Formats: sequence, structure tokens, C-alpha cells
Amino acid sequence: MDGFGRVVVLIVAGLLLFMIPFRNKAIDYQGYDKNQLEVYTKEFADRVMESGYIDIEMYENYLSILSPSINTYEIEMVHSVKTLIVMRVDNTNTNVCDKGHYYFRKDDGSDEICPYCNDSNKEIIQPYMDKTYTKDILEKLYTSGIYYFNKGDYFTVNVRNASKGPVINLLEVFYNDTNKNYSYGGMVYGEFF
Repeated sequence: MDGFGRVVVLIVAGLLLFMIPFRNKAIDYQGYDKNQLEVYTKEFADRVMESGYIDIEMYENYLSILSPSINTYEIEMVHSVKTLIVMRVDNTNTNVCDKGHYYFRKDDGSDEICPYCNDSNKEIIQPYMDKTYTKDILEKLYTSGIYYFNKGDYFTVNVRNASKGPVINLLEVFYNDTNKNYSYGGMVYGEFF
């Protein structure tokens, strides 16, 4: 092997000697950071769903927990409420099932199964949701100091990694899963009065 080949081999060996441990440590940190994001987001959302409200202290504590990370996060909060749509129907052929659901029969009487109770109609009957997003939630939170939910409402927190720093760019060379988006939420089961 000539001198040029030896220099190339030494450079490649040197890069591999330093890059592989760096890659492993960076992947470990990414996993740790993503795990922390998921844990703290879940704790925040669970606390909101349990108490039935968000106050300024809860929200700012959540933000302060996420701030030491090297990443910048965009946080979206969604408050969803099931709404009822009233529809005028001229058909007076109504039935009431055993569970108390009112439904309309076809004129020929062919549909004698309640569509609300029938599992095959899940895609046909969907609840309508009225949603309030982060901007409106924060506006109400910072004007009155608290944002209330009703029992049965839905609360979701969506967190997206908004930073794309040099570590992330370098990790994308070696490791495909640099996605730090996380979503968590559910039904509010506590009500604050």
C-alpha cells in the first residue's frame, strides 16, 4: 500500500473511532429526551383531565420542565366538546331502541336495528366536535387565570419539535428516527366548581 492509501485508511479509521461513539451517545440522548417529553406531557394532560381545569401555574410549570431541553417545542392544546346537530326530518316513522336511542325507520320498514347500537354503523354515525385551540385557551387562561373543562370534554396536547439544530442534522445522517412529535390526551373526568 502506498503512502496515500495509508493516509486515507488512517483518516477513515480516525473518523470511525470518534463518530461511532458520538453517534451512540447522541442516540441515547435523543431517546432520553423523547422519553422525558412523553412523561411530562402525559403528566400535564392527566392532571388537566383529572382536575377539569388549567391554571397559569400548571401551564407554566409544564413549559419550565420542557425548557432545559436543547430542542424548541411547539405546544398545541385542543379542547374538544361533542356537539349536537338537530336535523328536521319529515318522516314520522320513529322507533326507540332498548337503550333509549331514537332513530328513523325507512318507509319500507327494512331497518329494524338501531343504528346507534349496531356496530356495523360506527363509520356512519360520528359525533361532531367543537374544538378550541391553543390561542383561545391561552387567551382565556391569561385573562381570567384559569381555563375550565366540563366532565366528558376531550383534552389533547400535541408537542412538535420545532428546532432543527446541528445535532439533529448530524443524527439524521446516522439515525432515521429523530422525530420528537408526541400527542396525548383523553376525556376529562374531573370537573372543577
